[in-house]
Amino acid sequence: MNHPKGKIVIRKVLMDVETVLDVDAAARAGFEDDGTFAPFPLHALACVSLLVVERDAQAKPVFSLHSFTRETLSERGIVAWVERALSDSFEVLTFNGRGFDVPVLMARAALAGEYAPTIGRLHMQRRNSAGIHVDLLEAVTAFGAAPKVSLRQLCSAFSIPCKLTADAGDVASLVAAGAWSGVANYCETDVIATYLASEIWQGAERGTSELAREAWHLLADWIGSNQPKLAHLQPYTDPPALPGGGAVLGAVDYRELGW
Repeated sequence: MNHPKGKIVIRKVLMDVETVLDVDAAARAGFEDDGTFAPFPLHALACVSLLVVERDAQAKPVFSLHSFTRETLSERGIVAWVERALSDSFEVLTFNGRGFDVPVLMARAALAGEYAPTIGRLHMQRRNSAGIHVDLLEAVTAFGAAPKVSLRQLCSAFSIPCKLTADAGDVASLVAAGAWSGVANYCETDVIATYLASEIWQGAERGTSELAREAWHLLADWIGSNQPKLAHLQPYTDPPALPGGGAVLGAVDYRELGW
């Protein structure tokens, strides 16, 4: 996006990567495709989706959604576009990005000979250290202190739609069928779900839960105003009611504790 000169814009990018097995690399490694999830160097890029959230000091967030697939781009092309999109970001947020998405991007950049310094920064950022990469999985598990959870499990706790029409195991069959729009749609629902889960989680950490609810409503308005283009995101246009702690907890009355 182009912005007026001198205007400071905070740019957050939510990223998700979908892959298929690199059959040739797997054969060289002696890896059998028996349904076991392959180590990251044996994955080839199928799609990368980015939800870009921009805001300045006064304005409400502005959303845009971008997907890069092998239908129209080589893997080198995908890496190049992702690098360009991330290069001026204040924050890049993933779910298990440190454990999979970013290492895969680095491995494919290395294979293609594509210079990707921003992706490299994400990859080299130390665990539990300040930087532009935020891995939501690490945040919710306190960097491994709690057991790992899936994105679907986390989103289910917050009534966030997730994995509605496909799962990671379906990507290979979608790619084989040339159903690239299905791959992109699935990847895009993951970045939307990750964004909402991160807003709710960070809202609790920062004491700004009302802003998390507002973020969902603003996102819902954006999706609703971009129909039928974003028809696959329609389930996200109906935010749950979570006033005063939500239906589970109810409102807090500190007088009950004698405070």
